Amino acid sequence: MENNYRKNSHVMRARKPVQLIATGMKRDEGTSRHYFPADVQVECGNQLRQKIEAYFTKEGIKYHKGIVWTTDGVYRKTRRKFHRFQKEGVLGVNMETSALLAVALYRNVQFSRSR
Repeated sequence: MENNYRKNSHVMRARKPVQLIATGMKRDEGTSRHYFPADVQVECGNQLRQKIEAYFTKEGIKYHKGIVWTTDGVYRKTRRKFHRFQKEGVLGVNMETSALLAVALYRNVQFSRSR
């Protein structure tokens, strides 16, 4: 992978857009908890994730893969939380992935995500 983010930093502080393949979630939103308690880990499906990785590799698309923080509180993304999750290895943040993963797990279907 090309190192296109600031030295000693994570993808969350990227200088230019990068593709990120989600492997797991830090759940900080409410929807997914309607399907599973907070202690249940929701993860992307391996088969679909591997297909996305293979496609990106074949097409020469540079990517990173890792954990994504999902929050539904736009104004709750405090610097403190940002830095805490960054130290825990979180590579990105969005509003919907963990909810979609929870529904997929509940419905017993594969789901993966790339941004």
